[in-house]
This record gives sequence, structure tokens and C-alpha cells, in this order.
Amino acid sequence: MSENNVDKKGIVSSIFDRDVKKPVPTLFGPANAPKENMQPIASGVRMMFAKVAPYGIDIGSSSIKAVQLGSVKGGGLSVARSFKMDIEVENFSDPSVREQTLPGLLGEFVSKYKLRGNCYVSMPPDKVAINFIELPDMPDNEIPKALEWEMKQRLRVDDLNDIYFDYVVAGAANRVLLNNRVGVLAVSAEKKVIKDYLDIFRAGGLNPLALDAEQLSTFALIEYMKRDHVDGEVMVSVELGAGSTYMSVICNGEIMSVRPLRITGNYITGAIKKSLNTTWAEAEKLKKKAGFSSGVHVYESHTTTVEETSVMTVISPLMEDLVRDIEHTFKYFSHQVTRSQVVRFDKIILTGGGSVLKGFLPFLKEKLGVEIIVADPAGIFGTASGVGKGEACGPEMAVACGLAMRGSVK
Repeated sequence: MSENNVDKKGIVSSIFDRDVKKPVPTLFGPANAPKENMQPIASGVRMMFAKVAPYGIDIGSSSIKAVQLGSVKGGGLSVARSFKMDIEVENFSDPSVREQTLPGLLGEFVSKYKLRGNCYVSMPPDKVAINFIELPDMPDNEIPKALEWEMKQRLRVDDLNDIYFDYVVAGAANRVLLNNRVGVLAVSAEKKVIKDYLDIFRAGGLNPLALDAEQLSTFALIEYMKRDHVDGEVMVSVELGAGSTYMSVICNGEIMSVRPLRITGNYITGAIKKSLNTTWAEAEKLKKKAGFSSGVHVYESHTTTVEETSVMTVISPLMEDLVRDIEHTFKYFSHQVTRSQVVRFDKIILTGGGSVLKGFLPFLKEKLGVEIIVADPAGIFGTASGVGKGEACGPEMAVACGLAMRGSVK
């Protein structure tokens, strides 16, 4: 492996020196932590876990989250610790604001929860490019060169010396869906961006073992949930976060498409703030309390106030827009990628804090007519009691949990 293709600490691996197919693009490091990277066991969890893995750390637009998984004595995984710190910085999702404030915020987070050592972290969506590329049918040994040429065209560069990228090739079942074309999910990022991001974590006393694209980090969690997936099954994954929403199409257990959607948690909060002429904090509070009604569902737990009714009125059309975006995005995938060989999906898996918005699940099921599953780490793994978890490990922790799974002991 040439020095041009890997940093001195080996965080980034060259795609061309790789001889083992990885289940998902791992872009910036190993899929699983070697045994020497397992963390020392704190006395508070010594009796409960045989081993604990490095933290998965997710820096979103509204909070910083960390999850640590442990191998339970007797077998299986459980959430050992989870922490969340709200980001109270205006316009943190703006790249320039994030660049200026992130070092201080991360330092505060690390100090507050006494984090140290190895970790897996996610890259911001705006710093990573994800492309599903179709190549003509060709021998496997010709794919790297063909992909290199295609990446140069897409990134509009003469060479890839300043770019890290990784890829995974679609399996045989999905090649059939592509009319025997070669499907490649490719992920790329600028070397300087990666280095600067790693430096922030290292300055905070952490040792990143790998970085992953935020848009793909939940796939490990979904794969764990659906490890008995049925051949031919088509799933849609929607990560409804505060600052970004992404939809992935998963066919036969492989990601075939990743696309951004317009409606985000912050977009909804902003609409409430504007409509009710209130503060951001109050709009966020009302969003969580009131949720929305599709016009069919009513809440019997309490009588809604005029203000809550107003919030529902604001949110309802935005959720209608989200459903249309999901439908149109899937139709694009169906027509453009599979040439209409895949015309429907079997279920939707939801992650992100927006997935717990009151009224959202029954609304989505009613509109799309498919099974809706919320990827809740606490429900998937269970949580250890009495170990100072810090925060409940709900759907908003899915990215951090997916990252933490990279270091888990299977």
C-alpha cells in the first residue's frame, strides 16, 4: 500500500489493496476492532460484561451522542452506556459555524462524560459523497480501474491523490435486478477534510479507529435487526434527523440507493417557530408535545390546547410532503436503477429522533400501507441497568449505535 493511499496511523485504507469484500463501505478503517482495541472494563460494569467495545460517537446538528456496547456474559450484546449532550449553538448545521465551535463542544462532551480512548465516529453528510454507480458487465478484476475512471468524472478531478474513497460491489442477486450490470456503492471524501476531522477528536483525547459516512452508519444496526432477511426483500430506511434526513433502499440485504430528503426535524421546528411567532426552544418543545394528526387519528390521553392544535396544523402538510418525497424517491430508484424490476418495498425502517414524533407511525402506515419498524437500540439490544448509562438509548441514538457495532464482538 502506498503512502499516498493511507495516513500514517492507518485510519484510511486503500480500496485497491483490499482483498476481502466488506459488507458495507467502511471508507476510513476496519469493519471490526481487533481484540487489542477493546476497552478496559470499568468497575461499575465488570460484573455485567465480558468485554465492552469502543464508543460510537455521532455529532448531529442538535446534539452529540455516544453509545458503547458490551458483550454480555453468556452471549449477546447490550447497551453498556449511552450519553447525549444538546448543542445549544445557533446555526450549528452551517459548516462554517460547526468548524469554529465543534472543538470546544466535543471537549465539553468528552470532559462531562469522562470519555477516553478508542472510538468510531461519523462524518457530516456534507463532507462525504455517496454514489451508486452502474458499470457494464465485466470481470471483477477490471472493476477497480473502471471505477477509478468513473470517480474522476463524477468528482471532476484529474487524479484521486487528494481523495479517499471506498466501495462495495452489489452481489449476484442484485446484479439480476440491474440487468446484469455491475452495481457499485461508492463513498468518497477529501483527504484534508478527513485529516482535519480526525485532528479534532485526537485533540479531545480520543483515538478514532475509523470514520464512517453518517448516512450509512445505521446500516449495521438494520442488518443486525434483519439478519434473517428474506431473499428478494426490499426495505426502505429513513433516518429522520434534526439537520438531515436520508432515505436508503436496501435490496437483498445490500444498500442500492442513498438519497437526501427535504423534511428534517429542524425544518419542522422552524415552520412552527415562524407560524406561531415563538422562540426556537419553545417551538421544539411544542413539536415534541403536540406532534401532529393526519385528520384521522386523535389523541385520547389529553385534551389538546389551541396552541397544540396550531402545531398539528403546521406539521401535517410537512408530513404529507415527506411521504411524497419517499414515494417519488423510490419511484426514481425503481425506474432509473432497476428499470422497473423493483416496483414496491416491503417495509420501512425508521431511525433518528424524528421517528418518535407523536402520530408519525400510524400516519406513515396509513399513507404507505407497509410495515413500519422503528430501529430502537434499547429494544434491539436491551440496556444494562445500574451502570450509569446517562441517557435512554432510543432511535435518536441509532447512528452512534451503528458506529459502536463496528467494534462489537460478534
